[in-house]
Amino acid sequence: MLGILLALALPVLLVVMANALVAPADRARFVGLLLAAYVARLAAFWISMNVEFFTNGGTSGDWVQYQVLGDMTAKMWNLRGFFYATKEDIIWIGHASLPVNIFAFVFYLNGEVTMIGGAVIVVFFTCLNSLNAYSLAIECGANREKAFRITAVMLFLPSFVLYTCHMYKDGLVIFFVFGALAAAIRLSKKFSVLQLAIAATCFVSLYLVRNYLLFVAAGPVLVGLVGLNGKAFGRTLVAIFALSIIGLAIAAASNIFTDLATEAQTTFEMGTSANVVKSNAQGGSGVQFDDGGNPWATLPIRIIVTLFAPFPWEGGSLGFHIGKIDAAVTTFLAYKAFRGLPQLWRKDRTLVAIILLFVVPLTVAYALGLANVGLVLRQRMPIVFVFSFLAAIVWKSEEEWGAYASKIEADDEGDDEKPEGSADSVGQET
Repeated sequence: MLGILLALALPVLLVVMANALVAPADRARFVGLLLAAYVARLAAFWISMNVEFFTNGGTSGDWVQYQVLGDMTAKMWNLRGFFYATKEDIIWIGHASLPVNIFAFVFYLNGEVTMIGGAVIVVFFTCLNSLNAYSLAIECGANREKAFRITAVMLFLPSFVLYTCHMYKDGLVIFFVFGALAAAIRLSKKFSVLQLAIAATCFVSLYLVRNYLLFVAAGPVLVGLVGLNGKAFGRTLVAIFALSIIGLAIAAASNIFTDLATEAQTTFEMGTSANVVKSNAQGGSGVQFDDGGNPWATLPIRIIVTLFAPFPWEGGSLGFHIGKIDAAVTTFLAYKAFRGLPQLWRKDRTLVAIILLFVVPLTVAYALGLANVGLVLRQRMPIVFVFSFLAAIVWKSEEEWGAYASKIEADDEGDDEKPEGSADSVGQET
């Protein structure tokens, strides 16, 4: 029963949040888009229970793992009381403990497993993330019509729908990683305690969902705080000093950085190890490279395959061919994004640095462990989402670029004129 109530209540919450974040002129159609995406995922949820599209998805997807672990955790709470469950309590939870606890909480309140209840949580966060991306793109000067179209395309991308319509963790991963990026970009425009708190929340959540992404997201937030556009020099010095003191204090008080680095290195070494790569390559969409066991030797071709496979001339299952739609859209978005990157760099170096600090290391990491096209379709979704955001910003006419440059210059001049310690300088929200 709780699952049905959640399925009915969460879209109402989406509508409320869209009304608060979207301009009145675009509100009705964007709300309609979100609701359509929400309903489409409920339909895809039913399909995913009955039809197997991808060799590592469909009815055999790892949502089963989260369902089982969530059920085990909920039953454990019934016996021992409520607490946050980790691998210390159930070894199979591993590092991705947050999805398990979220689904377990829904099961616990419902009194039994409710798959629709767990699935709509992921659907809600997916739609909320698209709302965040659209509103941020508009804040960054994107053309409203183009931003809307790109958001609509992303919401209905086949693999994106498949992996965000059920109890996969991908919807949560994208929500938190893009949330950190969005906070970094907003911090680069104006310091805000709220955005800093959002970034910190996303960091903690990423550590509990996909821990290595914490390191990928930390660099962009640091750049957002420090800034690279060169005019807010006082803020740069204060940010560097404050972050250095905080970092040294934390490092002196605990081994948290060492532990995080060790876990990330272990995850990376495991993901790129010969045994794991060979195992992943056994699937129907497996790929192998003649690199003599040294993945760095074939890194350029690995990056191309990581970002743009499957290619039109390749054969495979029905799901593999459907994945070509994702590949075509990804190629188009990457073309638009990188074509406008030089223009954006001349106007807003900080924004470009924030995006590249995320996209480049994550792409290289996935490329080094590449062994299966079906798997990389899923892994690269955060990268594709960032491509879509960047494409929405840089897809401009010459007149729009001129207006964007004037806005950036006005913002920088405003920062110079505001004295340190004033209300505006510490980031009151607009």
